[in-house]
Amino acid sequence: MEAEYQEVLQIAEENRRYWEERNREHFARIAQLPPKPGTETLWAKLRAQKAKHGLD
Repeated sequence: MEAEYQEVLQIAEENRRYWEERNREHFARIAQLPPKPGTETLWAKLRAQKAKHGLD
């Protein structure tokens, strides 16, 4: 039972790494896009909150 559990954990970690790597470039491109019109205030609030909590 423990061996099967370890195998499942290993497969899950491999899947996570695969998708993280695959989506890295996609998310980077999205981050470079300008904000949609009318959302500038929301993005400014988000940046302020991230800075306040040391997330950026």
